[in-house]
Amino acid sequence: MVAEALPEALVHMPSREFLVSSGLPGTAAELGFTALGDGPLQPFTTRGGRPATGGPLSRR
Repeated sequence: MVAEALPEALVHMPSREFLVSSGLPGTAAELGFTALGDGPLQPFTTRGGRPATGGPLSRR
């Protein structure tokens, strides 16, 4: 995965570095991530489809 494909809201540097160096696993912790190969990562949303902002890992 290239750094440019990561959402700006992902500011946790160890997570960014892992995703760039190792990529997202196909499955982990009983979750499937293979559908993410369909395009760039999208930010998580809150109710109503608004982008999630203001959390501890958010720049906004």
